[in-house]
Amino acid sequence: MISYLPWSQTVWNDVIQSFRSGQLPILDIEMGAICKHRIRNHGCIYCDSQTGKPQPGELTFDQTKEVIVEAVDVGLKWIYCCGLGEPTDDKKFNKMVEFCAPKGIYTSIFTNAIDYDNAYLQYLYDNNVCIIVKCDSFKVGTFGKLLGTSNLKDVDAIYASINNALRVGFANHTNTRIGLSIVPTKVNKNDILDVVKYCNDNNIFPVIGELEYVGRGKELFDSLALSQLELQEIKNGINEILGCEYVSPVCPASIAGIHITNVGDCIVHEKTGLSCPWFDLKEPRIEFVGNVKSTSISDLWQLVQKYRSDRMVTTKEWLRTEPNNYVFGGCGGNDLVLKYSELYGWNEVERN
Repeated sequence: MISYLPWSQTVWNDVIQSFRSGQLPILDIEMGAICKHRIRNHGCIYCDSQTGKPQPGELTFDQTKEVIVEAVDVGLKWIYCCGLGEPTDDKKFNKMVEFCAPKGIYTSIFTNAIDYDNAYLQYLYDNNVCIIVKCDSFKVGTFGKLLGTSNLKDVDAIYASINNALRVGFANHTNTRIGLSIVPTKVNKNDILDVVKYCNDNNIFPVIGELEYVGRGKELFDSLALSQLELQEIKNGINEILGCEYVSPVCPASIAGIHITNVGDCIVHEKTGLSCPWFDLKEPRIEFVGNVKSTSISDLWQLVQKYRSDRMVTTKEWLRTEPNNYVFGGCGGNDLVLKYSELYGWNEVERN
């Protein structure tokens, strides 16, 4: 099965080794809340973010740079930008990757890639950026509906970005540097296998995450969500295309990293202490650990570790009581909590 570099076994082994030695190999940093697509159009109809415009108190580049410098001292290797706005719409994003690339630090982003031209894709590639591009369908009208736009030029622009990313070389690696983000819904359920086949033919990782009951997705959940049977039928078709079982990889950032919001808060999942509060596809239950404006990264990492230790009992309870009946799960992987508990030595509890 094709592997996306940031979620590959190679990177997992490397960052978990660093994690075990007490280092902090990953920062999951939110860029600003701005999303130009959201501003000029309605925006993706199931977006987990309720914003689209910059928010008061967002980190400046200088503040972000200071965070990265501190993190380099404790082993930083990767930056993941996984949510809130469109990361490349934030003016500090380019400065950040230019600062990180010479240090050997790679960046992974979820993006709509609407405003990318060839030169910018080359720029991202040269600055160690890996991309997961939204692509729910290759039917323009269907994809436009999910994007929340009647401007189908935006849809064509995404398709062009994907094709141009292949020309630049994002897929020319054993562990590919490009994925396509696919959310199965009633709107695009008949189109998903075509997208997966395209991925399989072009060394692109298909990032298939179930619809989240969060943000704008809650408003349309009943009209968009597929049944477990429908999702399983899609997965069976995907398995046939891939020639193996499709497995959502466990995201190392949730375990071996800390999550910093656009305003500098360090947050964790309230029940488990995982650094991704969105992994269970529901409205996140968040605990605030501190803020980078007043607390160093190394101190925040220690606070996260203490919080996790204090949540050993509730993590075990989670494994016993929370249903594990997702077909695909979210982008963190179905076995995220189990893998996390094993790494912390809490593995006497089997997943329910």
